[in-house]
Amino acid sequence: MRTKIIGGILIAMLNSLSLSAKNDVKYVWDHAYNGGGGFICGLFENSQNPDIMYARCDVGGIFRSKDGAKTWENINKGCSRYYHHQIRSFAISKLHPKTLFRCSGSMNDSKVYGDIMKSKNGGDSWYVVDSTANFFGNGEGRYYGDVIDVSPFDANCAIAGTFSKGVFTSKDEGETWKYAGLAGYHIGVVKYHPTIKNRIYVGVRNHFAEAQYLDLTNFKNDGRGKLFRSDDNGKTWQLLIDKKDFEVVDIAFDFQNPETFYTISSDAIYKTTDGGKNLSMIKKGVKSLYGEGFAFVYTSALYPNKIFSCYSTPLIDPTLPELPFIVSSDGGKNWSFLNTYTFANVTGNPPYIKNLKFAGGGISKLFISSKDPKRFYFSGWYGVYRSDDAGENWNGNYFKGLTTTCIENVQADPLTSGKAYFTCADVSGACSVDDGETYNPLDRPADSSIFFIHNGTAFAPSRHRQGVIVSGITSWPKSQSGSVFLQSENGGKTFDIIEKLLPGQFIQAIKESYKVPGTFYSFVDGSVSNGAGFFKSTDWGKSWLKKSFPFPNYINILPFRKHWVEFELLPITSYQQKNVCGCDNLLATDPFDANTIYIGEWTEGIFKTTDGGDTWTNISANLPFHLKTDSIPTLVTIKCDESRPNVLYAGFVKEGLWRSDNGGKLWSKIYPIDHSIFNASSIVVGGVTKDELYISCEPLYWSFAPSVILFSDDRGKSWQKISDDSYGALRWKGIAVNRSNGTIYGVTNGNGCFFARRK
Repeated sequence: MRTKIIGGILIAMLNSLSLSAKNDVKYVWDHAYNGGGGFICGLFENSQNPDIMYARCDVGGIFRSKDGAKTWENINKGCSRYYHHQIRSFAISKLHPKTLFRCSGSMNDSKVYGDIMKSKNGGDSWYVVDSTANFFGNGEGRYYGDVIDVSPFDANCAIAGTFSKGVFTSKDEGETWKYAGLAGYHIGVVKYHPTIKNRIYVGVRNHFAEAQYLDLTNFKNDGRGKLFRSDDNGKTWQLLIDKKDFEVVDIAFDFQNPETFYTISSDAIYKTTDGGKNLSMIKKGVKSLYGEGFAFVYTSALYPNKIFSCYSTPLIDPTLPELPFIVSSDGGKNWSFLNTYTFANVTGNPPYIKNLKFAGGGISKLFISSKDPKRFYFSGWYGVYRSDDAGENWNGNYFKGLTTTCIENVQADPLTSGKAYFTCADVSGACSVDDGETYNPLDRPADSSIFFIHNGTAFAPSRHRQGVIVSGITSWPKSQSGSVFLQSENGGKTFDIIEKLLPGQFIQAIKESYKVPGTFYSFVDGSVSNGAGFFKSTDWGKSWLKKSFPFPNYINILPFRKHWVEFELLPITSYQQKNVCGCDNLLATDPFDANTIYIGEWTEGIFKTTDGGDTWTNISANLPFHLKTDSIPTLVTIKCDESRPNVLYAGFVKEGLWRSDNGGKLWSKIYPIDHSIFNASSIVVGGVTKDELYISCEPLYWSFAPSVILFSDDRGKSWQKISDDSYGALRWKGIAVNRSNGTIYGVTNGNGCFFARRK
């Protein structure tokens, strides 16, 4: 693990903000280990050194390995926009293998946008070379073929295919890019031919992912897939294939016959023997979560007679293997499975992978070393596996360094110093017992009729009874089953399913009473008519009673601006119930009064009860709700000061950090005070000295701000930047502090978890 010391006396300009520190505080930052867990969508090899590997991730950016995928490191230095970590494509110059390119982008405001970035030092640092192209790095097609490539004959020549703006070419090694045709098409793959100079193929998809959120005015969306070819390095294009119910999303060349190559569509593998003029189906797909096709088609110069692919997973035909790699040795006439695996063939798994179903989840790529015919790799939802016996056995090496998880909330255990918990997508909950260095998953409830993948949404370890945890989870893809209350009496070793909520309900937050042992409160999102609102338990979370509705009568769904919050404001994907955006932050119990509770609605205000939830009062006062701006100032977190009665903090997207010293009657802005944009995504109040404040900021589309964590030891009078810029545009979602020694636990949406030791 790498470490880096930052901090000290700092006077700097940070997004037009002047920061000054009263004291000299230093921190050593490092990644925490939690076993990966994000989607690795592509694998690449340095042409001169096969031990140097790169992996692209839909939310975590780019990772590099220097030991043949045994260990990995995050390489996102130079990234500043939040979508810079959402990678649609990656390329290595074959002639200059330290020259790398990444295509990243996302979707907001009915449009797709993005950047092409370049590295000249093997990924040590990156810079933007084009911002006119557009890409959807975390979109439905992220696991397909790459849309950027560099000529194998001329390192100056490169091509990039976009989401809708056509193709762009470069003639100066990627420093500048120019439009080169095919505007309006949704590009699925681009590739230079490996042996025919100046020949490029471009595959076009037959639909637009997430089209319901897009303005399609200028898109060519005729439902037909296409294959184009250029024989003059992108100057002119020839349409070879134009076919309904067909698309081209990956290409693999035959290394013996230059005019022969293979493609995959939405439902089949195809072959051409005449340079792409005619295609014939050679393998039909099976129904799966991703349609009826394959994630990739692959060929290797070391296996010139073989074609490799894999049925899309998960939820495939149950009669097929759970690692359903297929291979043909006769040009696609006959196919067989690469191997019939048991879990004993797949080792080096992090603790949450307990069977082949998860090890083989969402397989995206197979890759074979260019130097060693026995070294195979495959990537998927959770990480990268390596084989040293041509795919007979696989080792994940515990996904060391693949910090790809979408985590939403972290908190320190109120009773045990050095113990911490987080909630995140794809894992119901995780715990650290070594002061934030490593996290291991807690129990997954075994109700397969409801759960496929567990998404932890809320987590409340008791401050009154050791071992009691009350939690909320939802499930994907069966999210319509609703969320579930869980309860554990043994520190998360096992959880009992307490109550299943109605379809569409979502447990936003759970908090425990400071004053009354056994009393917990919960805030549930969703349709009000289906029961969303405020809940109370008085028996350690074993049963729940709905209390009066905290919000005005005009609110019929939570969040009230559901599309804004779940798609526009905090997107990783386009729906909250998959990636649990912004959970467990909009509920606070008063440390000094058992009957006082605060609850926040993203855009409609903060509400307070002083009678345990029977009646509510709006205490938004002069807070920045309902401002008429180009975006909506949005509440994302509220926290009470545990050392001072009636002191309450509120964190807003765009409008920063606010404080009330009188229980919400009047508020004042404490950071930033110069009207600069700042997204106070998480707050810690108190810390070691009880006068400390910590705020994290994530960069967002509607309110671009730096990725940063700030520290104050005088209740917000002065501030110091304490985060590490070399990690790139981290989307900080949660921070917590060990009050005994000052260790910071930080979690991000896409890059897993971090810890920082105070020096």
